[in-house]
Amino acid sequence: MRSSHDYYAMPTQQDDAESAAPDIAALSETALEHFQQGRLQQAREICESILCNEQRPVAILILAKIAHKQGEFVEAIEGYEHFLRMVPDHGASHFYFGIVLDECGQTERAIEHYEESIRLGGSKDSVHQRLGNALVQLGRMHVAAECFERAVALQPDDVATLIDLARTLLQLGRAREAIAPLEQATNVEPDDVEANIGLALALRQMGRTDQAAQQLERLLARIPGCGEAHYQLSMIKPDSRHIAAVEEALRDPGLSDYDATYCHFALGNLLQMNESFDQAFDHFQRANSLHRESLEYDTKQHSHSIDRLIRTYSREFVENKRNFGSDSELPVFVVGMPRSGTTLVEQILSSHPLVHGAGELDAIRGIN
Repeated sequence: MRSSHDYYAMPTQQDDAESAAPDIAALSETALEHFQQGRLQQAREICESILCNEQRPVAILILAKIAHKQGEFVEAIEGYEHFLRMVPDHGASHFYFGIVLDECGQTERAIEHYEESIRLGGSKDSVHQRLGNALVQLGRMHVAAECFERAVALQPDDVATLIDLARTLLQLGRAREAIAPLEQATNVEPDDVEANIGLALALRQMGRTDQAAQQLERLLARIPGCGEAHYQLSMIKPDSRHIAAVEEALRDPGLSDYDATYCHFALGNLLQMNESFDQAFDHFQRANSLHRESLEYDTKQHSHSIDRLIRTYSREFVENKRNFGSDSELPVFVVGMPRSGTTLVEQILSSHPLVHGAGELDAIRGIN
């Protein structure tokens, strides 16, 4: 096993066949230098010429990394698999292979390689952070929070990891615990918008509305054009005196469409509170128009997502879950906010021959 010192190093000559010819070893070093300097085509050509003579692990690994950088995911996966069959205890490559798999939507396989990377000595915070984010994608929030906590312990001032930890704690309903990492993040980066707004929302969730509003006001004093802060303030503590500040932000010709969108939503909220409904509607309409312009629809990505769903929820998957149901004949209540999809859930359940949907029942009010 490698020491933590050389954990992220490329395989050296000793990792390859010791009988390798000196010229092959020199070519490997040259290819590595080209790769590290961003000269990918030169690195690729040298590695391919090396592999015509022998299967040298470092050449295979460099080609895998080049494929990843160029978005050639099939080749990258094949390359990492080939390399790890030859050098199975190279922890860094398990980590980077995990990233490739993560980006391809193969989250469960990515987790396996992140965990193997850690087992082989991957103690860097980035490994734990990546593992935590992969676990979040699978809804394994408790384990994800533990990963982020380990990452924070290794790098206490990493703002992104502190925010990841806080976001996960908030999703687990642990707002009180989320406040500390968010305060730490704002101490490290006082102008970080996500950290400040996250802290305000956590304070609001704890019922500390005045402190939440003050947090947003302090942020706006430093960044007057922060649209999301204007919007959250209009939601947390709406005040008609705030209208002038939002209008001033919108007059800035350098204001981004992102911030303008939130500013229009904020004005819509504030004007609606003042019963200026026509003006409020106008700002809501502008906000939604700007938001629609920002949306990008990628047909390939959408097809990829649908293919993943089909692969995951296969006939075999459903068959394996056959005995997971309940024999109880007690009623099932589908509860949710308006327009949240409760009717659709009921229709899906009702499509089963052993389930009958009763529709929306006013009788629920009589239950005590």
